Amino acid sequence: THTHHSPQIKKNIFDGNTVNGAYVSYLEEKIKQSISEALNSYRPGYLEYSYGYIKGTVNRRKYQYDLPLLLKGKFRKQVLYRPNYRGVNDNKFIALWIYSSDDDLLGVILNFSCHPTTYGGQAITADFPGQIAALLSEQFSRSFVTFYIQGFAGNIRPNLIRRTELTKRKIHQYLYYRMFPTL
Repeated sequence: THTHHSPQIKKNIFDGNTVNGAYVSYLEEKIKQSISEALNSYRPGYLEYSYGYIKGTVNRRKYQYDLPLLLKGKFRKQVLYRPNYRGVNDNKFIALWIYSSDDDLLGVILNFSCHPTTYGGQAITADFPGQIAALLSEQFSRSFVTFYIQGFAGNIRPNLIRRTELTKRKIHQYLYYRMFPTL
């Protein structure tokens, strides 16, 4: 999955954080364990495909003229990290539902083009993909697996003006109920 709110795991990312070796080892073991469990629980089944469209995201890069230069008669655009409602925005989501051959719903592979950035600031969180996974597990079963694959979200983020606890919860619920209105 993709998150902007996780511990640092690579040395070549220069964001002021340091790599915690113990956490990296823990993460590697969890990944190996997950792969082993997946390979050992292999069974026949099938997939169902569904998709929909969600409003609630926005292009996060706005191009406008650099005002101080403009006042000097120079025309140069700059990129601002502000909502750009005219910018490119892919609001399609895709779900591949995973069933056993006995028609038991096991999980979903969810693809959506949106940076998980509802929290902002310093936090360790799975953001909206984790919240959606929790809601789906609540709906189906504790063993239900949600695998979030971020689509081509380059400049797409949730359309939030202020990040309060209420807006965070609302965007998670909004996305969930827009993606799965019949659940």
